Amino acid sequence: MLEEKRFRRLGGAKDLPFRARIVAATNRVLQDMVREGGFRADLFYRLNVIPIAIPPLRERREDIPLLAAHFLDHYRVRYHRPDMELSEDTVKVLVNYSWPGNVRELKNLIERLVLLHEGGAITPADLPLEMEMEVACTPGSEGPACLSLDAAVKEAEIRAIRRAFKAASHSKAETARLLQISPRTLRWKLAQLRLKL
Repeated sequence: MLEEKRFRRLGGAKDLPFRARIVAATNRVLQDMVREGGFRADLFYRLNVIPIAIPPLRERREDIPLLAAHFLDHYRVRYHRPDMELSEDTVKVLVNYSWPGNVRELKNLIERLVLLHEGGAITPADLPLEMEMEVACTPGSEGPACLSLDAAVKEAEIRAIRRAFKAASHSKAETARLLQISPRTLRWKLAQLRLKL
């Protein structure tokens, strides 16, 4: 179909023209997969007509304020929250965060902030704690917030909860059991740490 631009319906007697453009996206390196036998070479070369490589968000930090403003405008209108804005300090945290979930993570964060924030300026204190800590406590940081026992305990709790959540196949009840705490305590911890699972 991709090669000939024609196809035949299951049980059909004649070929029909195929008029469509195929846009395919992946976060994997398909050339490597082709070499390793994990992706068909003929399909790769049929799809790979005009490749467009989009670097991850952490490699184009100058786009973050523009994207954040765009998503904020979109969700302010959608949820009738015209009074919301991002403070300058919040934008700085967003720019310095690593964004493992790329643009989708930024979009979801902005939507969550618009839905849950009471209004006015969104400050760094409104961001998830792990985001604030990652930006403030980079390797080699010696600020008081990074050296405190409280920061170390919070960081360890976040890691333990995430590890258990993954091991529990994303079940919060099983996560609580693995952590040897009650589901109620887990909910309290997630709220205290501003951690979303």
